[in-house]
Amino acid sequence: MFLNINRLFIGIDSSGFKTTNASQYYTYKAKIPKKYVKLSVSADVLFQLICTIKIRRAPTRHDTKDFPPLVIKASEILPISVTVADKGYDSENNHILVRKHMHALSIIPPRYQSVPLRRTYGRYRNQMKKRGYSRILYNQRNKDETIISVSYKKTVWRAY
Repeated sequence: MFLNINRLFIGIDSSGFKTTNASQYYTYKAKIPKKYVKLSVSADVLFQLICTIKIRRAPTRHDTKDFPPLVIKASEILPISVTVADKGYDSENNHILVRKHMHALSIIPPRYQSVPLRRTYGRYRNQMKKRGYSRILYNQRNKDETIISVSYKKTVWRAY
């Protein structure tokens, strides 16, 4: 191994891409259905290395469906220490997977801040609302968006 990494600090994010180069105006007037490809990535944010990816055509599903395969495949590479994700991945099952099965810290902010604590389901989701979370660790997730942006630009550049 080139880098001395003992544990992964992974960030999970996803992005959608158009499958055609047609303009929005043309697709609207010609009544062509919009087609997208959804790319979900788990990457080590400290070294900016992509660990696992999941590509699917239907962007209508929730992001939480892609969370378990990404985390499990990443943990097969190296043990995970911290997992950060945005509000789209907020689910008690995701917290349980990371904390109980992977023995790591999960930082996924609650989706609905305005919902009272007593109506929030789940121990770890309540904990995220009540105690908060480390903003310094959570802000490392921004590197995931950078990784997706850079890899998309390289792919588009090679296509031409």
